[in-house]
Amino acid sequence: VALPVTEAYISSGALLADIKKVGEGPAAYVELRLDYARDVDALDIGMLIGNCRAANLEPICTCRVKAKAQGGNYVPRDLAAHEAVVRHMVEARPSLVDVELVNDAGLLDAALPACKEHGVGAILSLHDFESTPPAAEVDALCDLLVKAVSQHPPEQDNVVFKVLFTAK
Repeated sequence: VALPVTEAYISSGALLADIKKVGEGPAAYVELRLDYARDVDALDIGMLIGNCRAANLEPICTCRVKAKAQGGNYVPRDLAAHEAVVRHMVEARPSLVDVELVNDAGLLDAALPACKEHGVGAILSLHDFESTPPAAEVDALCDLLVKAVSQHPPEQDNVVFKVLFTAK
């Protein structure tokens, strides 16, 4: 279950209530979509993760860039700011951090070692919100995922590949 994290949603208490409600159902994971916050750096991600775990949910942190290819809402000032947000998510120690592969390669170079250092799993994701590419393109995308991980091999099996297409 994905929940958009906004300041109003947190301050009203509704987000924490919804996390608890999700934990009462069959879901095992909750994805905290941090890209909906006005100031991701100011979020108490550790508190949100603690509430997820108290509800017996494994937390996933995602902060997608506002771009057609990623379907997110976050607008980073530059690569350094984006790396800082990813580091902020990883240091809060969710179960998984989702990093979109269309980002600057430097973001992966920062994210994967940080995940390894903090014992956090990584979801390396690719999205196509318009179509399903031909099989050869899908194979090339999968090769890209494997190459990204081979440059920063994890100590354990804690990398998930996620490739999403829109059926047409």
